[in-house]
Amino acid sequence: MRLNDRHADLFRDTVDVALRFGVPEDSSLVALPILPEHRRVACASPQYLARCGMPKAPEDLSRHSALLYLRNGRPYDSWRFSRGEETREITVRGDYLCDDGEVARRWALAGHGIVYKARLDVAEDLRAGRLVAVLGHWQGELAPFNLLCPHRLQVSERVRLLHGFVAQRCQALCP
Repeated sequence: MRLNDRHADLFRDTVDVALRFGVPEDSSLVALPILPEHRRVACASPQYLARCGMPKAPEDLSRHSALLYLRNGRPYDSWRFSRGEETREITVRGDYLCDDGEVARRWALAGHGIVYKARLDVAEDLRAGRLVAVLGHWQGELAPFNLLCPHRLQVSERVRLLHGFVAQRCQALCP
């Protein structure tokens, strides 16, 4: 089992299945949806929000410290939000940058700024009140969660059971 934020090459690496957020870039992969309508959420600790204020619109993020992590080798500093038919893309800045989304989540818990993560990654923190979703009526970008296989022949009964188990657990966390 490999646990990291890097996209494994399912054809070259010795990987049977992968769990990934986002629309698969390679159309030859077999994607089994787990959370097809899943979204990212901007959130921060109550302590950070008490100290720095609650952003109400995406533009307000420019006055806040963004907790950044690398995606595909570059800082993920362009955050998209929508409200109805309206979409806004905001470039954010911050003093914290890492190559692991879990570290960025922990920085948010410690009160260092606002993080933009898949809701699944922060669901328990939101439910427990350790993190608070910001921007009210604005939705984060779509980040579907899929189990990927390199070839249809690899969708065995074991893979189907794994898919069902993971889907059930994820849907319980993010109803």
